[in-house]
Order: sequence, then structure tokens, then C-alpha cells
Amino acid sequence: MRSLLLGLSLASSLLAIANAGFPPKIYGVNLGSWLVLEPWMLPAEWIAMGGEQCDDCSTCIDSEFALAKAYPDTVDEKFKKHWESWFSQDDVDQF
Repeated sequence: MRSLLLGLSLASSLLAIANAGFPPKIYGVNLGSWLVLEPWMLPAEWIAMGGEQCDDCSTCIDSEFALAKAYPDTVDEKFKKHWESWFSQDDVDQF
């Protein structure tokens, strides 16, 4: 029992040393769908671009890869508006 308490005390001390200097919370920003459009994050935009949502992902256009495969001649045009508007210099300035 004594060795268990000693072990817990040592572990607690090591944890306190390891965490010294770190803030209690770390804040961040999620830029999801900026570089890779994630259909579940932007369902309306995804549908407007020609993507699909269905129960069986093997039968519909459910990813950027599938969209590029379905629209090889216009895929860059479809993504251009998204890439130009999703995250802008104004957004950077606000951060």
C-alpha cells in the first residue's frame, strides 16, 4: 500500500513538472473545408457544386475525388468560387 501511495505521489509530481509553463487551456482555429472541402461541413454548397449525399457512399459523389472524377472538365471551375471565398484575407485580419 505504501509503495502504491509513493508511486501515485511521484506520478503526480512528474505530471506537475511536465505541465509547468503550459496554459490551462489552448485555443485554436478550425479551418475545415478550406483546403479540402468536407461535404458534411457545407452540405448546401456541396450539393450546389454537383456533389451528392446518400446512405451508400460507394454509389454517389461524396468526396472531392468523386466530384473530380464525375466532372473532370469543370471541377476546377466548380471549386474556384469556394477556394476564393471560404477563407480570405479579411478572415486572417480578424484573427
